[in-house]
Amino acid sequence: MGDKLWKVFERWVGREIFDGAPRNMGSGSVNKTDDGEDRYGDIIHKLYQVECKVYKSIAIFRWWDKLKKEAEKAGKIPVLVMREKGDAQDVLVTIHYTFFKELKEAWEEKNQYN
Repeated sequence: MGDKLWKVFERWVGREIFDGAPRNMGSGSVNKTDDGEDRYGDIIHKLYQVECKVYKSIAIFRWWDKLKKEAEKAGKIPVLVMREKGDAQDVLVTIHYTFFKELKEAWEEKNQYN
């Protein structure tokens, strides 16, 4: 029996988006840092705290599909900005992972992050 889809996805995210970063097996409950602290997040990375989610249905993808079609027609880059009612503090910006990788690489180069 093969790995569960979410494990495969976590490995893909670490490999393809975060420069080969490993999957965090046990995410906090089992895996510890060198200092003995719980290690949270699905990907182990020095700079980014990464959570990966795979669900059958997430409304964001319906919004994203509509936005992507509109952006393609207009020749623009799709950017989805969202927040929950009653929470003006947490505003999330969603972009396609390929565009994120370009931004990440440019930021890391500018800030000389290895």
